[in-house]
Amino acid sequence: MGARSETKKRWWIFTLRMGVAQRDNVFMSCRGVTLVGALAATLVLISTAVAGLFNDGVAAVQRGDYATAIGIWHRLADQGDTRALDWLGQMYQQGWGVPQDYAAAVSWYRRAADKGDAVAQNNLGFMYLYGLGVPQDVAARMTPAQIADAQRLAGEWKPKRER
Repeated sequence: MGARSETKKRWWIFTLRMGVAQRDNVFMSCRGVTLVGALAATLVLISTAVAGLFNDGVAAVQRGDYATAIGIWHRLADQGDTRALDWLGQMYQQGWGVPQDYAAAVSWYRRAADKGDAVAQNNLGFMYLYGLGVPQDVAARMTPAQIADAQRLAGEWKPKRER
């Protein structure tokens, strides 16, 4: 063999070895990416399943199947899903599938609000604003002049005579 063919042979072997080395390096780096990708895909599937389950509850409400929605959202609420906690509050506030119970609605809203859910915080604020399911102290919100006026009017009140 001549020098030229020997150089060509060495170049070919070097190129093949580099190709294998590069392929192995790519594979090694891809394994890490593949693992991260697999974990990310798993999280997406789990969150999609939870979102799907939550949306199944929404669809049940839209159909008027409140018992199914409540069952779904109770399971999600047990897992800490704030949207489910909020919707359970709405179910009790509106009396959808359960007896209307403002105190229970406040309890569900508070659990979601304490976890930082802005919608539940808004709903809880609404309940306080209108005094639904929360303790009310009317006298604490009245000025001393309003209290004196109310006492005067109560003292002046007399039942109407029937004709």
